[in-house]
Amino acid sequence: MVATALPDLDRLDIEALRALVVEQHAQRRQAYSAHLEALSAQSHEIDRLRLIIEKLKRMMFGAKSEKVSIQLEQLELRLEELETAQAAAEASVEATAAEAKSKSRPSRKPLSRASSPRSRNPSSRTRLLPRLR
Repeated sequence: MVATALPDLDRLDIEALRALVVEQHAQRRQAYSAHLEALSAQSHEIDRLRLIIEKLKRMMFGAKSEKVSIQLEQLELRLEELETAQAAAEASVEATAAEAKSKSRPSRKPLSRASSPRSRNPSSRTRLLPRLR
């Protein structure tokens, strides 16, 4: 995503502002999808390393077990690094999504008692009326 200087927003007409918002939204969406693809690639790499580690653990009792155990340790370290990096990236995505959600949601005033859903419910009003016998 290339950072460009914003034009003077006070001098732009409505159509230019809309185009600017659409362009920025497209850039963010593209960056988000690229980030998700990178996370997916990391996830596949983690799965592949787990399978190799399991295979090497089963082979440890063979003829060249020392060589296998060294490879196993290296792969386990690589797996740990990838899992840590993926957890940090996922936390970053979640924080960005939460920030975007909080920014995009307009603040609303609480409903007054007169316009609350309960007062619009006819059965709630009839309970307040005296009963005729």
